[in-house]
Amino acid sequence: MATATGQTAIVFVTVGWTLESLARSLYGVSATSVRQALVPDRLQGRVIGLTTTAGTGAFPLGTLLGGALAEAFGLREAMFFAASVAVLPFIAVAASPIRTLRDSWTANS
Repeated sequence: MATATGQTAIVFVTVGWTLESLARSLYGVSATSVRQALVPDRLQGRVIGLTTTAGTGAFPLGTLLGGALAEAFGLREAMFFAASVAVLPFIAVAASPIRTLRDSWTANS
């Protein structure tokens, strides 16, 4: 497998980071909208706190796991594993009833 070098690598990294930033923004807006629609007002603070704690706490754990995988199996294999795991939430959302929420948003209002 060929690797990008020089200007090509800079372009790929820049495009990748840009797409990731856009996706993160879209996810943040979507996740907040769904949470506000589904969680009762009296539990909003607790759910936001749990979401923030779990999300922030996952970063150091992911770093440790990624480093251990890269050390044990190699960097390319660790990156492939991370990319494979990153697809799992999309599969979970596609298989969940969350796609039909548009019709039930008014039920909780």
